[in-house]
Amino acid sequence: MRRWISRLAVAAAAFCASTAHADQASVDALTKLAKEGCLVGTQFDFKASAKGNLTFRDPTKPGGQGEVSTDIRNGSGAVAILDERIRVIADQQTRDCMHPFVIKIMNYIIEHPAPPETKTIRGVTVGSHAGDPRADGNDATACAIAEAGWTIVNGSGSLVPDGQPANGSIGITNTDYNTQHFCQTFHIVRADTGHSAQANAYVTAVETRPAH
Repeated sequence: MRRWISRLAVAAAAFCASTAHADQASVDALTKLAKEGCLVGTQFDFKASAKGNLTFRDPTKPGGQGEVSTDIRNGSGAVAILDERIRVIADQQTRDCMHPFVIKIMNYIIEHPAPPETKTIRGVTVGSHAGDPRADGNDATACAIAEAGWTIVNGSGSLVPDGQPANGSIGITNTDYNTQHFCQTFHIVRADTGHSAQANAYVTAVETRPAH
């Protein structure tokens, strides 16, 4: 037990010094130490998220009777609450073993802001067509627009073909980015001037906002 606590202290110190936001990989590493130190050979499972959710579970109990959880970012006395709830499903030895691990994990999460929320957004499909005269297709502009309260991550946008271009390839002629939109203008570059050509595409981008 003492060996695991020492490893936990070293890991927690390293993670606290290395990240500005609570990092899920760091939380996972701390959680792994807790499980290896206390739960190997038991039926119990323990999970934690950088957003602040901690869950202790006994999968052998029916329904939700074997699961307790708390959100440490949105409530006071989270340690006591979790300890009291775990008391219902876990023995004293398991609770005593888990307690210092839970404290370290909770301190790490509380001392670091929650990671920002991110998600990928997709714009509508637009098309470029080349008919007569025998030139390349018209310029088409595909855009992804950030939702209210969100901003687009620089460098996250890309143009995605919607199906295989017909008789040609896609040529990008312009990129327009700011925190509220990502747009790319493209046209179909005709491969065979004797036939019409068509390309359809949309853009994707990652938008982000502070954790709520």
